[in-house]
Amino acid sequence: MFVRQLRNMIIYALVITKAARMRDESRGAHYKREFPTRDDERFMKITIVEFDPATEEPKISYEEFDHSLVKPRARNYAVAKKA
Repeated sequence: MFVRQLRNMIIYALVITKAARMRDESRGAHYKREFPTRDDERFMKITIVEFDPATEEPKISYEEFDHSLVKPRARNYAVAKKA
């Protein structure tokens, strides 16, 4: 059971890593020194991942979504909230 779950966790880590590396921006916990800000124009999208069992590689694509009800806003992770 653990071995099967470990394999799934490794696949999931591969998917997260590949999707993060494809983005030329910083967003949330994913920070890239060469791209320190968000790029909503290019990357405010839903990330779709399909796993190809033949190649054992994730295929990443993006899909537009309607975010008119909740406007995006910048987050500041450098300042800790006071409880």
